[in-house]
Amino acid sequence: SLEDLEEWYNGYYTSSGTKIYNPRSVVCALEDGECMSYWTNTGSMDGILECIKNDIDDVKADILEMLEGKSIYTDLPTFSTEKIKLDTREQIFSAMVVLGFLSYHNDMLSIPNKELKIKFIETLKSEIFGEFARVVRNSDALLRATINKDTDKMSELLKDAHSLFSSTQTYNKESTLASVIQIAYLTALKKYTVHREFKAGEGYADFVFIPNKKTDTAFILELKVNSTPDDALKQIKNKNYMQSLRNCVGPKLAIGISYNKDNTSDDNNRRHYVKIEEIK
Repeated sequence: SLEDLEEWYNGYYTSSGTKIYNPRSVVCALEDGECMSYWTNTGSMDGILECIKNDIDDVKADILEMLEGKSIYTDLPTFSTEKIKLDTREQIFSAMVVLGFLSYHNDMLSIPNKELKIKFIETLKSEIFGEFARVVRNSDALLRATINKDTDKMSELLKDAHSLFSSTQTYNKESTLASVIQIAYLTALKKYTVHREFKAGEGYADFVFIPNKKTDTAFILELKVNSTPDDALKQIKNKNYMQSLRNCVGPKLAIGISYNKDNTSDDNNRRHYVKIEEIK
């Protein structure tokens, strides 16, 4: 559908602000009858990785924010890939815009579309990203555990991701948990369209995972702090969030995730509680 093509390949801009698609990928998708990543420019990304390795001006942090769907302010007066060695944040991002990895409009940088998000996810598995790379690699295991309804494994992997990406000051915020969920399920973007704060039924579901293949497992995640997974499941059912999965024909899961603020002073007690119900 046009909506699928837009999600996967749109998101670049002309100088006048007109949004444009990646034309080669659109042609490949139409020829194959399937939206997937057709990006082939791996050599250029490898070169940029060498620059990111030193984390100049917290470039890695900016990339993580963009993967969460945020736009980053920066002033890029010129675009160039001429410098062999990219020494500043602006030079690195300028090269990434020219090479098509990022979109730039009105002083705001973003990852343009799903195709590029998948490319970044594969890149983030590189060892230069340290512990973050481990969480990205673990996200495949988290998705499998979710589909298999293995709540113990989910709890273990979510605790690991939450501890890694949260400071003591931000750990107990529900918004932090939501950001952690988005990072922990990064590789799900290959097989799912992931909606955050999605209008569903009589409210807004925290996360809705709609599979690219309608016969695959679809699921909704609702998050709670200082509550229980049962309360999260009750909210999903009472507010009819499952209505957002009405076009999916495979299994449908309602998932409640919670943790208790009082347990976060001791890392051994930072357990995340997960409960799953299959909704017919």
